Amino acid sequence: MTKSKTNKQRVLNLKDSLMIFVGILISVFILWYLLKNIDLYLVIKLLKEISIWTISFSLLSILISTIFRAKSWICILNNEVTFKRSYKSINEGMMLNIILPLRMGDIARALFTSNATKIPLLNLIATIVVERIFDVVIMLILLFLSIPFVLFKENIIKTIVIFTLIIIIGIIMVILLIYNVKFLETIWSFIFKKFSSFNQWGRDKITQVSNSLQILKNGKKFLQITFWMILTWTFALLSIWILLNGFFSEVNFVMPIFLQGVSGLGVSIPSSPGSIGVYEATMVFGLSAFGIDESTAFAFGLLHHFLSIVPVMIIGLISLMLDGQNIVGWFSKLQSLREVKR
Repeated sequence: MTKSKTNKQRVLNLKDSLMIFVGILISVFILWYLLKNIDLYLVIKLLKEISIWTISFSLLSILISTIFRAKSWICILNNEVTFKRSYKSINEGMMLNIILPLRMGDIARALFTSNATKIPLLNLIATIVVERIFDVVIMLILLFLSIPFVLFKENIIKTIVIFTLIIIIGIIMVILLIYNVKFLETIWSFIFKKFSSFNQWGRDKITQVSNSLQILKNGKKFLQITFWMILTWTFALLSIWILLNGFFSEVNFVMPIFLQGVSGLGVSIPSSPGSIGVYEATMVFGLSAFGIDESTAFAFGLLHHFLSIVPVMIIGLISLMLDGQNIVGWFSKLQSLREVKR
């Protein structure tokens, strides 16, 4: 390795370390702020009182949601992978997102699937981006459906509007990649025309990503993807609704919808792997809109976060073992891949 490459790698590693440190610092600060106003004895008491049946059915809904997510990804990939491969890769990716920083799990999902199926890595990354767009659009729909029933502060509305604009821009980019890739290639060439090799590389990548997204031009496939994604989120909502009923005697239909939307928006901010602290904070904030005290809301958020993480960790770890993968070894490979992509 040349000296310049070594120095570049050190700079990139330093930036990553700084991002990881800032994320952990954010989580620690949020946990500290939350715990100042929370009665831990009440939290423990509430958790002990939750029925095992409530926990089991909520957990089952989460597991079913993951199955439907695997089905949706198969559709996005135009049936180029089996259900077994899709389900294993998704759980492996989600597990690594929990324990590794910087969303490395998404890259890992694409990398594992590419190695197993020989589908080009960039194509797989493009399909994961499409999946994320579906996720965020559904999340925003949930938020806007619940807005008329929940009293919002002005700054929260501004935050939602900003995220909506970002998603609209993302959707426009996807539409251009599907229907007018030449326009994006022209813009790329205009910006980088003085760098011929980089210009050609970018045009090739834009074309490659565009080719992987052509599946969305098929109306039938688009409806199939939408169908499986709606089922994915329906069972995610059901898990929240079931657990809410275990904590509270009266639960209206708006509560799980609002909580799912708020938590999806909240965990998008930088934090420690697994969104520790941030997820609980979104639940405390969301339930405060319904007059729920912070300690009870924290207990609910803590338990639902635990139920969301545990099955993914177990299934993801088993999948990695069945695939003969090593987490430590793959961390280095994922880090190298991120550096190459930059």
